[in-house]
Amino acid sequence: MALGYQRASENHWWAAYAGLAYRHSNLTPDDPTSSIRRSILRPKFQLDGEQTLDQNWKVSASGSYLTGQQSYWVRGRILRNIWSDRQIGLEAVTQGDPNYHASQLGIVLLGLKVGNVVDVGLKVGAQQVSGLSSQAYFGIELGSMY
Repeated sequence: MALGYQRASENHWWAAYAGLAYRHSNLTPDDPTSSIRRSILRPKFQLDGEQTLDQNWKVSASGSYLTGQQSYWVRGRILRNIWSDRQIGLEAVTQGDPNYHASQLGIVLLGLKVGNVVDVGLKVGAQQVSGLSSQAYFGIELGSMY
């Protein structure tokens, strides 16, 4: 649950949100000293934005921070219009907290349609979690304007 503020113009938009995030975490093996082990409600802050560079290119960024847990998630994308509101581009993501860090780099395809109201995005790339070997990731994004 969050409250936000959004602004937009012809070439860019941005939004800022503040709210509460509920998390319930179990660990295996159990670690009674871990700050994430339990159910907790914490303040969360998020910023999103997009800037059109010209008729074919745009950049976007999104990030969030969860207080108390000191966890973060940040994504940046550079996108090129390819045809009929579809875009292809690169994304870079980093996320973590004091005990965990992961990064990923991938390719995204956005603007696919399912019916008249659902937008679909596909992404694939490589993810590196600290202390582990790199692995592939695949994702599907769903969105709708209302």
